Amino acid sequence: RVAILQNPAGDLNLEVQPPGTRALILANGTALLAAGPGTAPAPFPNDGQLAGSELTREDLQPFDAGRYGSPTIVDRSPAETTVSLDPHASQYTLVVVTFDREKQVPVKVMAYKDTLSNLLRMRRERGHEKVGGRWLPNEISIENFPLKVTSTLTLKWATADDQPARFDPK
Repeated sequence: RVAILQNPAGDLNLEVQPPGTRALILANGTALLAAGPGTAPAPFPNDGQLAGSELTREDLQPFDAGRYGSPTIVDRSPAETTVSLDPHASQYTLVVVTFDREKQVPVKVMAYKDTLSNLLRMRRERGHEKVGGRWLPNEISIENFPLKVTSTLTLKWATADDQPARFDPK
């Protein structure tokens, strides 16, 4: 079970039960991971895995155009637009994102590592619903091509009262 809290600033607080892993990913780039109950938070690198899953920190972060450069439209249809992006401070070399044009959210992210032809991961988001004025996915799946493994998160979203203590790096 994974609980995800996201505040309006784009900060994420994730908790995985079991084993009690907690992660804090702030919009300013700070990311911390406490690997289990009673463990001290440590830096959470872009390629750091969450609780031994296929999900890395970078895979979990919501799309933020500020983390990319050199956007190039590579395909467009009435329903979708696909853009090639050059990621900054990333484990990836190239990221290709397909956006739902009506909802303006990513529905597929292909991540290439080391070379422009080495497709490492593909993230798919499905079943978007509007919660708190934002479109959020009901399902996120990550396919790891070298390992031939797919990990899927099924999510249920609800608005919650402000919980500023959960977003304090201390």
